[in-house]
Amino acid sequence: MTKLLWIIAAFIHCSVALDVVDAASAPAKSIIAHAAVNARVLPLWVARDQGFFARYGVPAETIFIRQAPTLVAALTSGDIHIGYTGGTAVLGAAASGSDLKILAAFTNRVTYDVVAKKGIKSPEDLRGKIFGVQSIGGTVWMGAILALEHFGLDPNRDKISLIAAGDQSVLAQALVTGTIDVTVLDGVMSRTLRENGYPVLAELSKLNIPISSVGIVAKASLIQSNSQTVENLLKALLESEHLSLGRPTKAGPWRF
Repeated sequence: MTKLLWIIAAFIHCSVALDVVDAASAPAKSIIAHAAVNARVLPLWVARDQGFFARYGVPAETIFIRQAPTLVAALTSGDIHIGYTGGTAVLGAAASGSDLKILAAFTNRVTYDVVAKKGIKSPEDLRGKIFGVQSIGGTVWMGAILALEHFGLDPNRDKISLIAAGDQSVLAQALVTGTIDVTVLDGVMSRTLRENGYPVLAELSKLNIPISSVGIVAKASLIQSNSQTVENLLKALLESEHLSLGRPTKAGPWRF
Protein backbone atom coordinates (compact mmCIF):
# COMPACT_ATOMS: atom_id res chain seq x y z
CA MET A 1 0.00 0.00 0.00
CA THR A 2 2.86 2.35 0.85
CA LYS A 3 4.39 1.81 -2.58
CA LEU A 4 1.10 2.57 -4.35
CA LEU A 5 0.61 5.75 -2.31
CA TRP A 6 4.15 6.82 -3.18
CA ILE A 7 3.41 6.37 -6.89
CA ILE A 8 0.13 8.28 -6.61
CA ALA A 9 1.86 11.14 -4.80
CA ALA A 10 4.48 11.39 -7.53
CA PHE A 11 1.76 11.30 -10.17
CA ILE A 12 -0.30 14.05 -8.52
CA HIS A 13 2.80 16.24 -8.20
CA CYS A 14 3.50 15.74 -11.90
CA SER A 15 -0.12 16.48 -12.88
CA VAL A 16 -0.22 19.73 -10.93
CA ALA A 17 3.07 20.90 -12.41
CA LEU A 18 2.18 20.31 -16.05
CA ASP A 19 0.89 23.10 -18.28
CA VAL A 20 -2.09 22.88 -20.63
CA VAL A 21 -1.30 20.55 -23.53
CA ASP A 22 -1.04 21.52 -27.14
CA ALA A 23 -2.89 18.47 -28.48
CA ALA A 24 -1.78 19.06 -32.03
CA SER A 25 1.84 18.42 -31.06
CA ALA A 26 1.21 14.99 -29.52
CA PRO A 27 2.97 12.12 -31.32
CA ALA A 28 0.73 9.80 -33.36
CA LYS A 29 2.04 6.89 -31.30
CA SER A 30 4.01 6.98 -28.07
CA ILE A 31 7.09 4.76 -28.16
CA ILE A 32 7.79 3.36 -24.68
CA ALA A 33 11.08 1.53 -24.18
CA HIS A 34 12.16 -0.75 -21.36
CA ALA A 35 15.72 -1.90 -20.69
CA ALA A 36 15.06 -5.14 -18.80
CA VAL A 37 12.95 -8.28 -19.04
CA ASN A 38 11.84 -9.13 -15.52
CA ALA A 39 8.89 -8.96 -13.15
CA ARG A 40 9.25 -5.21 -12.64
CA VAL A 41 8.24 -4.65 -16.27
CA LEU A 42 4.93 -6.46 -15.67
CA PRO A 43 2.82 -3.26 -15.28
CA LEU A 44 4.01 -2.04 -18.68
CA TRP A 45 3.11 -5.33 -20.37
CA VAL A 46 -0.25 -5.46 -18.57
CA ALA A 47 -1.07 -1.89 -19.67
CA ARG A 48 -0.28 -2.86 -23.25
CA ASP A 49 -2.00 -6.26 -23.34
CA GLN A 50 -5.08 -5.26 -21.32
CA GLY A 51 -5.71 -2.19 -23.46
CA PHE A 52 -5.14 0.39 -20.72
CA PHE A 53 -3.25 2.73 -23.06
CA ALA A 54 -6.15 2.59 -25.53
CA ARG A 55 -8.63 3.15 -22.67
CA TYR A 56 -6.94 6.47 -21.93
CA GLY A 57 -6.71 7.44 -25.59
CA VAL A 58 -2.95 6.99 -25.94
CA PRO A 59 -1.77 4.82 -28.85
CA ALA A 60 1.45 3.26 -27.56
CA GLU A 61 4.09 0.80 -28.70
CA THR A 62 6.54 -0.91 -26.33
CA ILE A 63 10.04 -1.86 -27.40
CA PHE A 64 12.99 -3.51 -25.66
CA ILE A 65 16.38 -1.77 -25.58
CA ARG A 66 18.93 -4.03 -23.92
CA GLN A 67 20.85 -1.50 -21.79
CA ALA A 68 19.69 1.49 -19.75
CA PRO A 69 22.44 3.86 -21.00
CA THR A 70 21.43 3.05 -24.60
CA LEU A 71 17.78 3.68 -23.72
CA VAL A 72 18.68 7.01 -22.13
CA ALA A 73 20.60 8.01 -25.26
CA ALA A 74 17.53 7.15 -27.38
CA LEU A 75 15.35 9.27 -25.09
CA THR A 76 17.74 12.19 -25.32
CA SER A 77 17.83 12.03 -29.12
CA GLY A 78 14.04 11.78 -29.36
CA ASP A 79 14.03 8.32 -30.98
CA ILE A 80 11.71 7.15 -28.21
CA HIS A 81 9.23 9.17 -26.17
CA ILE A 82 8.99 7.43 -22.79
CA GLY A 83 11.48 5.34 -20.85
CA TYR A 84 10.37 2.62 -18.47
CA THR A 85 13.69 2.14 -16.75
CA GLY A 86 15.80 2.53 -13.63
CA GLY A 87 16.81 5.93 -12.39
CA THR A 88 20.57 5.42 -12.13
CA ALA A 89 21.41 6.05 -15.78
CA VAL A 90 18.81 8.85 -15.94
CA LEU A 91 20.33 10.66 -12.97
CA GLY A 92 23.76 10.35 -14.58
CA ALA A 93 22.45 11.88 -17.80
CA ALA A 94 20.73 14.68 -15.89
CA ALA A 95 23.97 15.45 -14.06
CA SER A 96 25.57 15.88 -17.50
CA GLY A 97 22.99 18.43 -18.59
CA SER A 98 20.20 16.30 -20.08
CA ASP A 99 16.63 17.55 -19.57
CA LEU A 100 15.27 14.09 -18.69
CA LYS A 101 12.76 13.94 -15.85
CA ILE A 102 11.66 11.02 -13.67
CA LEU A 103 7.88 11.31 -13.42
CA ALA A 104 7.14 8.35 -11.14
CA ALA A 105 8.90 5.29 -9.71
CA PHE A 106 7.35 1.88 -9.21
CA THR A 107 10.19 0.50 -7.09
CA ASN A 108 12.27 2.54 -4.64
CA ARG A 109 14.20 -0.23 -2.87
CA VAL A 110 16.92 -2.63 -4.03
CA THR A 111 15.24 -5.99 -4.69
CA TYR A 112 18.11 -8.10 -6.04
CA ASP A 113 19.73 -11.19 -4.56
CA VAL A 114 23.52 -11.49 -4.60
CA VAL A 115 24.29 -14.87 -6.18
CA ALA A 116 27.78 -16.34 -6.48
CA LYS A 117 29.28 -19.33 -8.23
CA LYS A 118 29.72 -22.58 -6.36
CA GLY A 119 32.67 -22.53 -3.99
CA ILE A 120 32.19 -18.95 -2.84
CA LYS A 121 30.90 -19.13 0.73
CA SER A 122 30.97 -15.57 2.06
CA PRO A 123 31.31 -11.94 0.90
CA GLU A 124 34.99 -12.02 1.92
CA ASP A 125 35.57 -14.55 -0.87
CA LEU A 126 34.62 -11.90 -3.46
CA ARG A 127 37.98 -10.15 -3.25
CA GLY A 128 39.76 -10.39 -6.58
CA LYS A 129 36.66 -11.76 -8.32
CA ILE A 130 34.57 -10.72 -11.35
CA PHE A 131 31.18 -9.15 -10.62
CA GLY A 132 28.86 -9.28 -13.63
CA VAL A 133 26.33 -6.51 -14.29
CA GLN A 134 24.02 -5.62 -17.16
CA SER A 135 25.71 -2.35 -18.10
CA ILE A 136 28.10 0.08 -16.46
CA GLY A 137 26.07 2.95 -15.03
CA GLY A 138 22.73 1.12 -15.06
CA THR A 139 20.48 0.06 -12.20
CA VAL A 140 21.93 -3.47 -11.94
CA TRP A 141 25.39 -1.91 -11.72
CA MET A 142 24.17 0.36 -8.92
CA GLY A 143 22.66 -2.67 -7.19
CA ALA A 144 26.08 -4.33 -7.34
CA ILE A 145 27.80 -1.25 -5.93
CA LEU A 146 25.29 -1.05 -3.08
CA ALA A 147 25.69 -4.76 -2.38
CA LEU A 148 29.47 -4.40 -2.13
CA GLU A 149 29.02 -1.38 0.12
CA HIS A 150 26.74 -3.46 2.36
CA PHE A 151 29.45 -6.13 2.56
CA GLY A 152 32.09 -3.53 3.44
CA LEU A 153 33.92 -4.14 0.17
CA ASP A 154 35.35 -1.60 -2.28
CA PRO A 155 35.86 -2.55 -5.96
CA ASN A 156 39.18 -0.70 -6.23
CA ARG A 157 40.66 -1.63 -2.88
CA ASP A 158 39.50 -5.24 -3.03
CA LYS A 159 40.28 -5.69 -6.76
CA ILE A 160 36.73 -6.65 -7.71
CA SER A 161 36.17 -6.21 -11.45
CA LEU A 162 32.72 -5.09 -12.57
CA ILE A 163 32.07 -6.12 -16.16
CA ALA A 164 29.04 -5.63 -18.41
CA ALA A 165 27.88 -9.11 -19.36
CA GLY A 166 24.22 -8.72 -20.35
CA ASP A 167 20.69 -8.87 -19.00
CA GLN A 168 19.39 -11.12 -16.21
CA SER A 169 19.26 -14.33 -18.26
CA VAL A 170 22.76 -13.72 -19.65
CA LEU A 171 24.12 -12.96 -16.17
CA ALA A 172 22.64 -16.19 -14.81
CA GLN A 173 24.16 -18.18 -17.66
CA ALA A 174 27.52 -16.44 -17.24
CA LEU A 175 27.51 -17.50 -13.58
CA VAL A 176 26.81 -21.12 -14.55
CA THR A 177 29.59 -21.19 -17.16
CA GLY A 178 32.06 -19.47 -14.84
CA THR A 179 32.51 -16.36 -16.98
CA ILE A 180 31.69 -14.30 -13.89
CA ASP A 181 32.02 -15.09 -10.19
CA VAL A 182 29.07 -13.18 -8.74
CA THR A 183 26.12 -11.05 -9.81
CA VAL A 184 22.82 -9.58 -8.63
CA LEU A 185 19.64 -11.24 -9.88
CA ASP A 186 15.90 -10.94 -9.46
CA GLY A 187 14.16 -13.46 -7.25
CA VAL A 188 12.96 -15.76 -10.04
CA MET A 189 16.46 -16.18 -11.46
CA SER A 190 18.18 -16.48 -8.09
CA ARG A 191 15.66 -19.04 -6.84
CA THR A 192 16.45 -21.38 -9.73
CA LEU A 193 20.19 -21.07 -9.12
CA ARG A 194 19.79 -21.54 -5.38
CA GLU A 195 17.88 -24.77 -6.00
CA ASN A 196 20.85 -25.94 -8.06
CA GLY A 197 23.38 -25.28 -5.32
CA TYR A 198 24.54 -21.72 -6.06
CA PRO A 199 25.05 -19.66 -2.89
CA VAL A 200 22.93 -16.57 -2.27
CA LEU A 201 25.15 -14.24 -0.27
CA ALA A 202 22.43 -11.68 0.49
CA GLU A 203 18.76 -10.98 -0.18
CA LEU A 204 18.96 -7.23 -0.62
CA SER A 205 15.17 -6.88 -0.65
CA LYS A 206 15.23 -7.55 3.10
CA LEU A 207 17.73 -4.76 3.81
CA ASN A 208 15.54 -1.79 2.80
CA ILE A 209 18.29 -0.13 0.73
CA PRO A 210 16.85 2.88 -1.17
CA ILE A 211 17.37 3.21 -4.92
CA SER A 212 15.63 4.94 -7.80
CA SER A 213 14.62 1.80 -9.66
CA VAL A 214 12.02 1.23 -12.38
CA GLY A 215 10.07 4.37 -13.24
CA ILE A 216 8.67 6.58 -15.97
CA VAL A 217 11.10 8.94 -17.68
CA ALA A 218 10.63 11.58 -20.38
CA LYS A 219 12.25 14.74 -21.69
CA ALA A 220 11.08 17.98 -20.08
CA SER A 221 10.26 19.38 -23.52
CA LEU A 222 7.92 16.43 -24.26
CA ILE A 223 6.22 16.81 -20.88
CA GLN A 224 5.61 20.50 -21.46
CA SER A 225 4.31 20.16 -25.03
CA ASN A 226 2.26 16.98 -24.50
CA SER A 227 1.20 17.12 -20.87
CA GLN A 228 -2.21 15.48 -21.44
CA THR A 229 -0.63 12.55 -23.28
CA VAL A 230 1.92 12.08 -20.51
CA GLU A 231 -0.80 12.33 -17.86
CA ASN A 232 -2.89 9.69 -19.64
CA LEU A 233 0.12 7.39 -19.95
CA LEU A 234 0.69 7.71 -16.21
CA LYS A 235 -2.98 6.95 -15.51
CA ALA A 236 -2.79 3.80 -17.66
CA LEU A 237 0.39 2.61 -15.94
CA LEU A 238 -0.94 3.47 -12.50
CA GLU A 239 -4.06 1.40 -13.13
CA SER A 240 -1.90 -1.41 -14.50
CA GLU A 241 0.32 -1.32 -11.41
CA HIS A 242 -2.81 -1.58 -9.27
CA LEU A 243 -3.91 -4.68 -11.19
CA SER A 244 -0.39 -6.17 -11.13
CA LEU A 245 -0.43 -5.96 -7.33
CA GLY A 246 -3.53 -8.14 -7.34
CA ARG A 247 -6.07 -5.40 -6.70
CA PRO A 248 -9.22 -5.27 -8.85
CA THR A 249 -9.71 -2.30 -11.16
CA LYS A 250 -12.97 -0.67 -12.11
CA ALA A 251 -14.45 -0.85 -15.59
CA GLY A 252 -13.92 2.78 -16.64
CA PRO A 253 -10.93 5.14 -16.69
CA TRP A 254 -9.62 6.45 -13.39
CA ARG A 255 -10.30 10.07 -12.43
CA PHE A 256 -7.80 12.20 -10.47
